[in-house]
Amino acid sequence: MAAAVAPEAEVVPAGEVPQAPPLPHYPAGSIASVTVADRALAEAKAAQLEQEKIYVARRQACYPLLVAELCLRRAIEDNARAERRIRAVEVEARAFKRHQTERDAAAARSAKRARDAGADARRQAEAAGSSNAQQQHLARNAAAQRQFEAGAAERERRAARERKRLESRQSARVKKEAEQRASMAERGERARAHEVKVREVLQRAAEKEARAHDNAARTAPKGAAAGAVPASSPPAAGKS
Repeated sequence: MAAAVAPEAEVVPAGEVPQAPPLPHYPAGSIASVTVADRALAEAKAAQLEQEKIYVARRQACYPLLVAELCLRRAIEDNARAERRIRAVEVEARAFKRHQTERDAAAARSAKRARDAGADARRQAEAAGSSNAQQQHLARNAAAQRQFEAGAAERERRAARERKRLESRQSARVKKEAEQRASMAERGERARAHEVKVREVLQRAAEKEARAHDNAARTAPKGAAAGAVPASSPPAAGKS
């Protein structure tokens, strides 16, 4: 007779695993300052550490259950959902900080260009009433300023290439982490399949032993009539 399936409420017994921590709640667009972004990253890191502990505990609690497969599947799905929420907060917070850094750098460059342009205009006004030598000197300064501006454009292009390289590394790291999580899930599935197979083998052995015992019990009277006593039964009282 097949074993009865445990009710759904027994998939994760109460009190055997810790409660899920409150995940950082930052709706899209709510991270609007570097301070909020830093706090979101700190909360996401703490939530990730707690989530890893919960995931391990839930998996261990699943193995003794009759519905271990369903229990493990739910644990994996819940863990994936939690990690997606945590990752979304981290991505938004890091993106905000990166964009804020770029905006600050752009504002600083703009302010410097404005200061440089003002200084150049003053020099040109002073050059109008100075000697030819002074005018040549100012001309050289203007040429140096143009060269600086040309170099600033090249530096901006290099900075853009560096940002692209860093984003590519970040994307590769995220992909690697996803592959590692998928590998962990696959190992978990293999372990679960092995445990299920072992339980099936043990169950078949137990059923086989029970059938052998029943057969021996049914054939025992015939053996006694023929003078044979089963090896597993003690001799009847009064007989040698």
